[in-house]
Amino acid sequence: YIKISQFRNRIVHLYNHIDTETLYDILVNETEDIIHFYTDLIKVIEKYKN
Repeated sequence: YIKISQFRNRIVHLYNHIDTETLYDILVNETEDIIHFYTDLIKVIEKYKN
């Protein structure tokens, strides 16, 4: 999840310097990592929800 965290930090702190081509590339080519991250996140939420 390091790449996702690094990208999140870039978006939050350098939002006016984000290259739209890079953003598009990440959204298109890194979707598997994003889906995996959110799948794990949902599992953690479900575990502690009850």
